[in-house]
Amino acid sequence: MKKSFLSILFIFFLNCISNAQFVKIPLIVSDGSSNGIDTLFFGIDPAATNGIDAAFGEQELPPQPPTGVFDARFIDTQLRDSIMFAQGTVQGLAKDYRQGSNLTESPRTHEVQFKKGSGSIIQFNMPQFPSGVTLRFVDLFGGFFLDTTFTSPGSLTNNYFNLSDKVFMYAQYQRPQPVELISFTHIINGNNVLLKWVTSLEINNSGFEVQRKKNSGNNWTALSFIKGHNNSNQTHEYSYEDLNLPAGTYSYRLKQIDFNGNFEYLDLYETVVIGSPLTFQLYQNFPNPFNPSTLITFQIPESGLTQLRIFDAKGNLVEKLIEQELNEGYYKIRFNAANIPSGIYFYRLEYKGNLVNKKMIVTK
Repeated sequence: MKKSFLSILFIFFLNCISNAQFVKIPLIVSDGSSNGIDTLFFGIDPAATNGIDAAFGEQELPPQPPTGVFDARFIDTQLRDSIMFAQGTVQGLAKDYRQGSNLTESPRTHEVQFKKGSGSIIQFNMPQFPSGVTLRFVDLFGGFFLDTTFTSPGSLTNNYFNLSDKVFMYAQYQRPQPVELISFTHIINGNNVLLKWVTSLEINNSGFEVQRKKNSGNNWTALSFIKGHNNSNQTHEYSYEDLNLPAGTYSYRLKQIDFNGNFEYLDLYETVVIGSPLTFQLYQNFPNPFNPSTLITFQIPESGLTQLRIFDAKGNLVEKLIEQELNEGYYKIRFNAANIPSGIYFYRLEYKGNLVNKKMIVTK
């Protein structure tokens, strides 16, 4: 069961159990021959102990094979000097998990014992392991011959392995980033901003709160919450459209929130500039039909006297919404029809000799 076929290069799982994290990391040890390869596993879990945990698949291996046959195994450092080990009862482990949450300050020590078979080298291969893990290999002499640290996938072949049949591994675990972003971009269409972001990994991810700040101010405004995918190592695409922005310069960020309530900010590095409109335009109100209120949006390219008025189907004036000098820009005006009956109405925008009418419907 401990032996792995050469075609199986690695198995990697990163599972979140409830509010805690089980980190399982493969370590492939090889002597370079076709049969000389073992896959060991180590990691942390809050429910694990520093002894042998059958619940996590830890079990004693048979005695080491005879000379000339490759072998690699963990020697549990808690039991290495015990009477059981001296008597040969404790033979070693293919899996060595330790107690710990997904945020662990002190390193966990693993001792790996190995011997060559028909191959000529000893190589440790880490094909993949989670972000936030630091793995340090140190010889039995405190680093005199070997002291190498990994924070990302890699392999290690060292002349020290010809001098000894053991090596210490010190595994340091820190809280991994709950979300890995591939990209976070924006597209400007008039005075609308489309935000798009893509994730490659999500751990315990509740979702993203989209936030915006006008660069002339200091306060961030929460715009919307976009639900995440909890735990996933698949690629996921997200988007949010911020509509009808006034002219100005803006910053955006995502507040990524996990199910524990922890959060981090993911910034859009580019500032977003909404320029002044180039044309005079009145847009269809939304919603329409409506009850009791709707939003009327328009844009003007230059400063000037602007009038926005509501008329009924007979042409009678119902309400003056705007009658004043306005600067160039984009405008959103909310009209409340709580005091008028159901029916068809018209809203009219007048600006510098230009006049536009649009129809809206009040339903009660």
